[in-house]
Amino acid sequence: MKSSWRARYGEWAVVTGASSGIGLEISRLLAARELNLVLTARRAGVLDDLARQLQAQHPIAVQTLPLDLAQPSASAELLDTVSDRSVGLLVNSAGFGSGGLFLSTDPREESAMVDVNCRAVVELCHGFAQRMVAQRRGGIVLLSSIVSYQGVPFAATYAATKAFVQSFGEALAAELAPHSIDVLLAAPGPVASGFGARARMNLKHPASAATV
Repeated sequence: MKSSWRARYGEWAVVTGASSGIGLEISRLLAARELNLVLTARRAGVLDDLARQLQAQHPIAVQTLPLDLAQPSASAELLDTVSDRSVGLLVNSAGFGSGGLFLSTDPREESAMVDVNCRAVVELCHGFAQRMVAQRRGGIVLLSSIVSYQGVPFAATYAATKAFVQSFGEALAAELAPHSIDVLLAAPGPVASGFGARARMNLKHPASAATV
């Protein structure tokens, strides 16, 4: 299993949103498959602690890069930082939501959500997919949501961003398949992570991030 993952995707994987929730659990799973990791999220200290833990448990290298993907320059910085690495797997797990009446939300926060959940996803997929096409192998994992399939009152912007991700990922899967690049969309329901607190949502019966 371990050697087959390296043969299929190469030695390096990039995980955004790696400091908590689904991104954290995926980082652990990839480390167990002995893929070297580039982990990015906003909290440098948490990322560094995770890197030390994973390197102590598995024979891998881990590079951390604290970034806020809402910032216009963040995607380019990530792509430039790993330009000398053969990255064959991209996990776009970074994202956040909001709850409540749309007219009561902070428009700056809603715009930042679109930047992280949509713009950064497009930029990173474009940059890494070009490199994967040149390598003739690779994989991209995108985090959609169960709310991506219809408009959702009181989570209007968040659901719309996930609808974008779902549609975008389905199209990429078709376009990139001839180049031996896998595209996987995950559309989980409520997850027990820091998402609910930041979104100010009371999530009923959430699944664990490890289960998802």
